[in-house]
Amino acid sequence: MFNYSTSVFQSLYTDKRAESSLPFFFISPTLGTIGESTSTGELNHISIMQSDGVYSYRERLILIVEQAYLLLRNKIAGKDILVNNEASMQMQFGSILTNIGKLYEFSPNDHFRIELETPEDISKTAKSPQGAKCDIRLSFFEGRQAIAKAKAYIELKYFKLNLKSSETITDNRFAVFMDLENLERYQDEKRDVTSSKPLCYEIVFAENSTYYSPKRKPKYESFDISEGKTNNPNALIVYGSKKVKLQKKYKFQWDQCADNQYWLKINV
Repeated sequence: MFNYSTSVFQSLYTDKRAESSLPFFFISPTLGTIGESTSTGELNHISIMQSDGVYSYRERLILIVEQAYLLLRNKIAGKDILVNNEASMQMQFGSILTNIGKLYEFSPNDHFRIELETPEDISKTAKSPQGAKCDIRLSFFEGRQAIAKAKAYIELKYFKLNLKSSETITDNRFAVFMDLENLERYQDEKRDVTSSKPLCYEIVFAENSTYYSPKRKPKYESFDISEGKTNNPNALIVYGSKKVKLQKKYKFQWDQCADNQYWLKINV
């Protein structure tokens, strides 16, 4: 069989600071690989094609999330859709994921599923001391199988320009770290039918530049999510009565899509 594959390119995605640079996503037929975009705007190349030339279920989930994420950013930046809280962001993103996901059902045996606020039985975390609820869970099933062939977990955060009276920017920064801890649990404890770790993503949309570039040094540097910062893996982070320990090292790199619109996507 002719060894045909695809490459994914993201035009206008490499300059994070350009206010007019709104990313879009397209697939061009060429010999090569597909890139999994990260918060840096770079492409981490991975092999995408199986020997029979059909995307695996896991590869389809990568494509679905990447395309939906870029569309969500563009639609919000262009004011085609409006979000005013995390719930509306979740609903809009879920709608885009659903429409794209169905396009990746290539045969009658392919079944794409999206679930919101799904209960998840994981070991105790700072965010979920008695069981978790994942913002968005994506799955691909084959035929009548009850166990997913591939899964993806997505946690969302939306930080408005004006804070609620009960929250602080420090609270919200720590909330991102709590999400990451949950996502690491999903990867370790929620494997698919092939025993592969699920895909996990943290997506943050902020309308306040303080998260991206604080005017003064944050009080709690151990969970600073501003541009270019990294966490210390396996370090115990204490904030009030809550404690978080992340296994992996993350570099926080933001993208600015429009005035006062900052996006952070972390592939766990």
